Amino acid sequence: MLAKNKTQEIAVLLSDWLAKRIAPESFAWLNQQIAKIRQNSAPRTLFIAFSSISRQLEKQDLNLSPDKIFATADLQEAIALYQSLPLLPYPEKFKLRAAEGVRTNMTAVFQAVALHNPYPAQYLDDLAWNQMILKAFFVGTPLDSVYGLKSRNNPQLAQMLLDYARERLAAQRSVSPQLWDLVAPFNSQAIADSDSWFTYYYWLDDSHAPDFARTVDIHRKPGFDPVELFVDPQLQLPKLKIAATLLKKKLGCRYLMEVIPLDANLVKGSHGHITTSLERSPLLITQAKNLLNSEKIAATDVFQLILAHLLST
Repeated sequence: MLAKNKTQEIAVLLSDWLAKRIAPESFAWLNQQIAKIRQNSAPRTLFIAFSSISRQLEKQDLNLSPDKIFATADLQEAIALYQSLPLLPYPEKFKLRAAEGVRTNMTAVFQAVALHNPYPAQYLDDLAWNQMILKAFFVGTPLDSVYGLKSRNNPQLAQMLLDYARERLAAQRSVSPQLWDLVAPFNSQAIADSDSWFTYYYWLDDSHAPDFARTVDIHRKPGFDPVELFVDPQLQLPKLKIAATLLKKKLGCRYLMEVIPLDANLVKGSHGHITTSLERSPLLITQAKNLLNSEKIAATDVFQLILAHLLST
């Protein structure tokens, strides 16, 4: 019954649009054909009326204004309209409308534009795009479902996000680890010093650390964690704790092997930093000296060199 009422509402809406845009005699002819089809549902009646439409009605567009549709839409309708932007004819005409969706205070509408939607990446300019990404961080929207996140990244956005991160940190608030992925390509400050390394810790109070922080978990941690090489020195009997946790596992109980410290100072050196000293560079040991063309090997040549060793054996 609900579907039938909805169909009737759509029919009334279309009829109203047509009445305002075609000649009265054409509209009268259309209503006559509709009445005939209702009285006689034979396919021939429909086919004759359908084939006569192009001769009876003017061949012109309805010229429906999408702006009016957007302006009068309720929340759910607005979500559907913004999600359909890539499918509309001449989608490039709706850039301002998409930018307005980005600026809205309704999170659901904003997410309809930003998430699972290729329109922003294809049509928004850098200013609107940058505002959208910054707002996503501001309202706590994950960026995993944003199309073109890497291809549309730019220096202006990186600076905006860096300023935003500094404000958050100054106010003792956490910063999403996804932010640094966008900042790093354009900011030298994202490269650690030769005697330092960047932690992934995105919290400011260890009591708010996620449950995986004190475990060995390479999948959920958003960054490299060399602290996993250490056992928490604050544990009184670490071996006993490990044994008790393993017993829980054997018994089928839920458990977390929480024995990893959260003290980044335990790690010395810098992970991934290119050294300027040959003494601290990686060492390649081989018996096939004839495959080495130089005492120095570029990192990008290591694969081919290993392959040459395998093929020569």
